[in-house]
Amino acid sequence: MQPAWGQLYEQRLGVGPHTDFGVLTVLCQDSTGGLQMQDLNGDWLHAPPIEGCLVVNIGDLMSRWTAGAYRSTPHRVINSSGRERLSLVLAFDPDPETVIDSREVYGTDSPHGSAEASTTCGDYLLWRFAKAFSYRHRNAGA
Repeated sequence: MQPAWGQLYEQRLGVGPHTDFGVLTVLCQDSTGGLQMQDLNGDWLHAPPIEGCLVVNIGDLMSRWTAGAYRSTPHRVINSSGRERLSLVLAFDPDPETVIDSREVYGTDSPHGSAEASTTCGDYLLWRFAKAFSYRHRNAGA
């Protein structure tokens, strides 16, 4: 059972549940921990820091590019340690002009083919950022 938002706040929700926009995200977390990944059943699993190891997340653009063969990873951070937490993040994406089309990966006759139209990496990321931060456009004229 997942805790209610009030309980999450008490557990020091550092970053709310989300998936990353791009292709891959590489994360180096300190020994404080707090990173959780959501499994296919909707349960949250701890991703404890392991010295010398990195966490690699699949992002939404990779999921689109592979027609869902690779799924983006829902994750969040809950820091209940009472200490500050530091993580270093590298978002890896191809050049903005790179065409994202699962038909190029799987072919047109593959069951993995996607009904989504091709796009470029840059156009996709601009669309996702505009969607995620639409409040910035609504308040721009205020």
